[in-house]
Amino acid sequence: MCKRKTLIEILAVAAVGTLLHFVYDWSGQNSLVGIFGAINESTWEHLKLLYWPVTILTIIEYVKLYKGSTGFLMSRFIALFSGMFFIVTAFYTFTGIVGKPIDVFNILLYYVAVILTFFLSKLFEKNKYFEYKYSNLIALCAFGVLAVLFTVFTFCTPSLGIFVSP
Repeated sequence: MCKRKTLIEILAVAAVGTLLHFVYDWSGQNSLVGIFGAINESTWEHLKLLYWPVTILTIIEYVKLYKGSTGFLMSRFIALFSGMFFIVTAFYTFTGIVGKPIDVFNILLYYVAVILTFFLSKLFEKNKYFEYKYSNLIALCAFGVLAVLFTVFTFCTPSLGIFVSP
C-alpha cells in the first residue's frame, strides 16, 4: 500500500505541476492564477510547479492521515526544499556545461525532482529524523514563508538571475 500511495502521490504532483506550467496563459494571464502557475520561463517560476502541488497534497495528507504525527510536516518540507534545490542546481549546472537550456532536459529535471521529493519524504518519515516537539510549527512557518515569497515575487520580481526568463 505504501509504495502504491507514493506512486499515486508522484503521478498526481507530476500531472498537476505540468498543468500549472500552462494554466497562467490558459487563464488569460489572470494574476490570481499567476500565484500558482508559472508566469514566465524563469527558474523561480518553475519552482512553483513543485511547491504548490506538494504543499496542497501535504496539507490534505496531514489533515486526513498524519494529524498526530510530529515529523510528517517537517519531513515533507525538507524533502520539498531538497527537490527545489535539486532543480536549481541541476538546471544551472547543466546549462553552464551545455551553454543553453534544453527543454527536454528541463522537463525530465522536473520529474526527477518530484520523485526525489517523495523518496526523501518517505525516507525522513520512516527514520523519524524530524520528530520533535515543535517540528510541525516550524514546518508550517517554513511552508508559509515560501508561499508568501512565491506570491510577492510573482508581482514584485527582484532583479536577480533566478527570476529572469531565459
